[in-house]
Amino acid sequence: MASTWRPVSLALFSFIFLQISSSYEQLSALVEGSSDDAPSKDIRIQQNEVDADGSVFVAEVRLRRALQPYAWQLHAPPRRKLLQSPGMLLYSPLSVSYNGKTCILFRARKLAIRYRNHSLVDLTERTFSPDASVDTKGSFCSKDKAILNLRFGDVEDLRGLSIRLQMSNTFYESAGQNWFNLDNVYIHYNWTHEAAFNATDVYAPSTNSYHCQHVSSLQKYDTLLVPSANTDHAASWHITFTDFQIQAFNVQSSKFAAASDCATFFTPAILMGLITSLILLLVLAYALHMVVHLKHIDRYEENKTTVYFPRSTEAEKPEISLRVNETRVPEDTVNARAWLDGAVLHIGDSKYKVELNPPTLTVCELPASLMAGFPVCPKLEMEFGDLSHSKFNWFKESSPKAHARGDQDCWTEAGRERVFTPSNQDIGLRVMLRCTPGDGSRFGEPKELVSPGVVEAGPGTCSFDNRHMFTQKVTDESSLRVVSYNILADVYAQTDLSKTVLYPYCAPYALELDYRQNLLKKELSGYHADLVCLQEVDKGTFVGSLSPALDAFGLEGVFRIKERQHEGLATYFRRSKLKLLQQYDIMLSEALMTDPLHRELMEKVSANPSLKEKISSRSTMLQVTVLQSLCDPSRILCVGNTHLYWHPKGGNVRLVQIAVALKHMKQVVTEKHPGAGLIFSGDFNSTPSSGLFQLMCEGSVSENHDDWASNGPEEQIQVGLMNSFQLASACGVPAFTNYVGGFQGCLDYIFVEPHVLQVEQVIPLPSLQEVTTCVALPSVSHPSDHIALVCDLKWK
Repeated sequence: MASTWRPVSLALFSFIFLQISSSYEQLSALVEGSSDDAPSKDIRIQQNEVDADGSVFVAEVRLRRALQPYAWQLHAPPRRKLLQSPGMLLYSPLSVSYNGKTCILFRARKLAIRYRNHSLVDLTERTFSPDASVDTKGSFCSKDKAILNLRFGDVEDLRGLSIRLQMSNTFYESAGQNWFNLDNVYIHYNWTHEAAFNATDVYAPSTNSYHCQHVSSLQKYDTLLVPSANTDHAASWHITFTDFQIQAFNVQSSKFAAASDCATFFTPAILMGLITSLILLLVLAYALHMVVHLKHIDRYEENKTTVYFPRSTEAEKPEISLRVNETRVPEDTVNARAWLDGAVLHIGDSKYKVELNPPTLTVCELPASLMAGFPVCPKLEMEFGDLSHSKFNWFKESSPKAHARGDQDCWTEAGRERVFTPSNQDIGLRVMLRCTPGDGSRFGEPKELVSPGVVEAGPGTCSFDNRHMFTQKVTDESSLRVVSYNILADVYAQTDLSKTVLYPYCAPYALELDYRQNLLKKELSGYHADLVCLQEVDKGTFVGSLSPALDAFGLEGVFRIKERQHEGLATYFRRSKLKLLQQYDIMLSEALMTDPLHRELMEKVSANPSLKEKISSRSTMLQVTVLQSLCDPSRILCVGNTHLYWHPKGGNVRLVQIAVALKHMKQVVTEKHPGAGLIFSGDFNSTPSSGLFQLMCEGSVSENHDDWASNGPEEQIQVGLMNSFQLASACGVPAFTNYVGGFQGCLDYIFVEPHVLQVEQVIPLPSLQEVTTCVALPSVSHPSDHIALVCDLKWK
């Protein structure tokens, strides 16, 4: 029977193979017929649509028709191969020089953009023609980064149009050479708007140029440009480079080096068809084999005998016992006394050690955004253990996408601290954390986390880098470093008002929370502060980002959210120097209305119903935290933190709010914690010429002060206020602590009692030049519209 089926199998296999071969031979003949040596020039494959004489080839259509029955395509999805000579183009390459040396070559046969359903805008002539009007000012080249900036000015209904290509150069050990990548393409328009695209699979060896028939955001061209998640505008734009070629590193002359091309003759459809045919062939061959086998299996059935093995009862029931120090625990022992730490459970020959409440990670997360030069602080929570006794092992990919490909040995160890700071060499790589929880004597099960994204390039020098030179170490036990900072809540940064009116000069991605959190964590950790008072803190930011990060740097925090709001106040203190005694937080309007301590002031406010209604509708909080020095328990601090009413005409409201705050804290330091010193910091939304600042530093404000009539006579009351504290502004009166497009001034303060704490050092604020590098704040190098106040105070 076997001899009968084998010829059939071979015949069927030969038939299928001949069908595939004949199809391929027909296709090969067509392709060979298109070569330059063929008599006919009607079918010819050439890289460009325009030949050396400038004539347009119509043969492409014929070739497509010839290839159509076989699902072959003339322009196929990317696959690498080197081309020694890319085809002819209409214009010479655009050459960009930096520091007197040519560093970027770029050309495309066509460059076109389209916004939504508007007409297509062809920028080819403006970019590459001899009379091109494009301006490359702002282009930049370095050893590992290059930026090609194409500024077109006003084009049709687009104002201030520019296109920016951002590239990076990275050395990969696995390849043994440098590769350059096109990372992003940005379209800037109407001066303040930006569309951002991430480039995928646009890379080449640094010694070569890169060429592709289409680099586009359109799906029909394989979508090599994908709208970035950092912008809402990119989805409205289409951009296409036709016959795209670029070289950004190792440019030796005005001509391109050999090109690494994305073109190939095989398409996914062809490859899938071949693979499917092979699979079907294997299935058919196996089926034939099984038929032959089944025909012969019956002849052996008659000679088979049944073998019976008796089952052992003892083998089914292994001995089970629980032992402590090799002593068997009686079976009637209650669980609480039987299952002791270190006991051993015996099941047959297997032994299982009993661990009671081992250290266990309950929360383990990595941040979504990683940037080179900025600390990566994981969010970690555990039970039955301590993070200070745990192990941390950081790894980075050995090469880009090594983890996704499943490469063997794809991870390289990069650090063993709780916080890991990637370098520029890690750009484009994912990182992994292996955390092993411990309690000082034993360790639990480790957990491994892979970052959701790759390490991205940072903004370079930040506004706070120079300030960190003054705060490189934690102060000694006799001093305290204090920070007060309005960090700009995400709930305000993401509004249309913020993007179009308040901060139109700030790049949209620089207002994104993930981006700003990277800057905030680096800035705050670099101050090495003992006491940090923050305003405009989103609840999610406090829980999910700031607290895990600052905890890694030795700070513990408390949070007070505003009523009916999504943001509030946060106070952090260094665990090694201070401990929390008590909190006495209040909502200022509620305290004014209900606390007998403020009855006299409430009566005067009630005389003006309009003012009373405005004050009662405010959810302004006062966070009061009482801390004790671990070095000297007699040193107790009452720390006030607040963010007062913001309106420029709200001076009368702020005077009432500060009066309530001062009386409340006076009660705390006299009745609750006698002898405690006061630190009162925050965003007071008051300039040095205001009645509030006069009350704080001079001790009183008269009933005739202009601030009582700040919003007109309809909300005016006449109240004289007194301040029983003797306070001074620790950082003096800076020229500005808030710098936005429409306002620059000093609104933030740290008030201290000079007889309790002496100012030892005030950390210099950024210069006007640093602040205005990107017009105003916030910016790509500064996360907030305010500037942190930082000073060192010494106990007296």
